[in-house]
Amino acid sequence: MISASMANVFFVFGGVLRTPSVRVGARQGVVRAWIKEMTPVGESLLSLEDIKEADECFLTNSRLGVMPVAEIEGRCLPSRNRGEALAALYRERILGE
Repeated sequence: MISASMANVFFVFGGVLRTPSVRVGARQGVVRAWIKEMTPVGESLLSLEDIKEADECFLTNSRLGVMPVAEIEGRCLPSRNRGEALAALYRERILGE
């Protein structure tokens, strides 16, 4: 997986945040860059098998900001905490809400 149709994708595995690298085709988004400034993020290839083990997932783009994902392929993700916290921080610091 590289990205969503019009967004970048982040996954949490055991507390570690990971996203695909721009070197493999991920978009160089401004919200993606902001996330990487706010918290440590590992960049790596992510297979479908990796994604099935994710604790959490969220999407980012300029229109959505940070959008937590509830489920992937019918599997409810066990957490949305990291995405929700970053979404709140984004709304506060970037959007001034």
